[in-house]
Amino acid sequence: MQGPLSEVVLLSLLVILFGLQQMRRPELYFRFWLYGWMFVLLSVVLWEYRIESASAEIWRECLREDALAAGGIAFVFSFLVTERRWRPSLVSALTIAFPVCAGLDMIVAHRATSGLLIWMVVGGQGAAVAVASRYLSRRSWAFLALMTAICLAFGAGMVMLAVYRNFDDEMDLVLAQLFMLAGLLGARSGVKGSGWMGSLGFIAWSACYLLSCDVFASLRLTHLVIALGPVPKYIVGFGMILKIFEEANAEIARLGSRHQRLYQEYRLLFQSNPHPMWIEDARTSRFLSVNDSAVHTYGYSEEEFLAMMVTDVVAHGAAQDGWEMDLCPAGMHLQFSVGDQVARHRRADGRLFDVDITGHDISFEGREARFVLAVDVTEQQYMNRELVRQAHHDVLTGLPNRMMLEDRLAQWLLRCDREEKRGALLTIDIDHFKMVNDTYGHLAGDECLKQVAERLRSRVRQVDTIVRTGGEEFTIVIGGMSSREGAERVCEELLSLFRRPLTIAGQEVRITISIGVAMYPEDGMDSDGLRRRSDQALYRAKRLGRNCVVFASD
Repeated sequence: MQGPLSEVVLLSLLVILFGLQQMRRPELYFRFWLYGWMFVLLSVVLWEYRIESASAEIWRECLREDALAAGGIAFVFSFLVTERRWRPSLVSALTIAFPVCAGLDMIVAHRATSGLLIWMVVGGQGAAVAVASRYLSRRSWAFLALMTAICLAFGAGMVMLAVYRNFDDEMDLVLAQLFMLAGLLGARSGVKGSGWMGSLGFIAWSACYLLSCDVFASLRLTHLVIALGPVPKYIVGFGMILKIFEEANAEIARLGSRHQRLYQEYRLLFQSNPHPMWIEDARTSRFLSVNDSAVHTYGYSEEEFLAMMVTDVVAHGAAQDGWEMDLCPAGMHLQFSVGDQVARHRRADGRLFDVDITGHDISFEGREARFVLAVDVTEQQYMNRELVRQAHHDVLTGLPNRMMLEDRLAQWLLRCDREEKRGALLTIDIDHFKMVNDTYGHLAGDECLKQVAERLRSRVRQVDTIVRTGGEEFTIVIGGMSSREGAERVCEELLSLFRRPLTIAGQEVRITISIGVAMYPEDGMDSDGLRRRSDQALYRAKRLGRNCVVFASD
């Protein structure tokens, strides 16, 4: 009976459905399902398309029978293969398809002899058993024996039909065997109801071909088989669709279980992390959750934390780079910037400490939130500040060194220019310092330098700068002067500091100093010029007998 157009439409929809599934899923059996339904659709289309020419009609019928056989072989392999490599599976399918399709073509063309057809049957059955034994696991020996028995039974029937040259029943028996094997394999690998439904569909599909044979003509089921012929296809398709849904539900259940497990692991990591962590509301910065380390580090209980905002633990006026205070309608909250996220926080007992902040936006209990990790970097910050201080200060005297002098001179010149005041650059050298080292030793010389630095520092204002620029050389930068007389008074006070001897290792050591002075703006407008004029004035003071002051303008 010629298949209706609705069957072509439904099979086309199945091809589209499994084509879309194969694009989204890596499982190999989806690809073989797609191949199978494509071949079945091709056979139905060829059944619809009649050709008047006898020779062309033979070719059409050959293609139709080959398409049905290829579809059955594809369905069989969809239940055999479990690996993702499709090329070996395709080669195995072609190994079975060649003798089967060749035999069918010879039968349709009525060119088959009994001997050749018998050899085709034996070759096809042998290939089927060999391929099945390759893909079935060792635990499936019983099932493999069942499949072998079915192949032997169908093979014996085909041999008998070949001997009696009953070609029509021969073709039906070949197709019946393929769909019977597909049904058995589907029952073995099925998922609950969907697997059994598809298997029953394949077996019913096989039964339709068996009942079409002449040996069952006495049952008078031909009209029933013709009427219900397309139904097994739809049962198989529905079972496959149902299997897709069942696997999708199983995947959702696995993902749900995995998400729950991940949530528990992340919760454990959150609570047991040695660094403080918390979750804060993105709008109000109110604490939503804190871990045990935050409670221990900050000294607040969990209940106290949940009643506070992040701004309550920030030391006001002590925020550092990376934090910015912003007032918005929802209240005070913290915004992260791109730079170093280091802030100064306050513990419950009032002690301050530095923390390095890392924040990520998340969703927490249905609201926008921020996950924050705070690492205590107080010691690291102290070490950084100490390294910076050592890089800009003299190790022996603790005074700023030549590196810091450059920055201080630039600021001093800007301040003098802005305030329209005079400034003085003093270069000071200890007279005959080599004699102190030679007489008392280098340790005494170091102690001498420290005491000289302390006396000079005692006469310098906080706004001014005193720097050790060399071995026994110091530089003092003084600003805010209205006249030269102010600089002269400062120099006289500095000279008078050393009229009283130093006490080093229980001995009195008398020293003097020489001072060279360059005035801004009279002696120069830039730091290099002023330092050069001040050095020249110092050398002149040395030549004049030391223990005196010389101004560059003199």
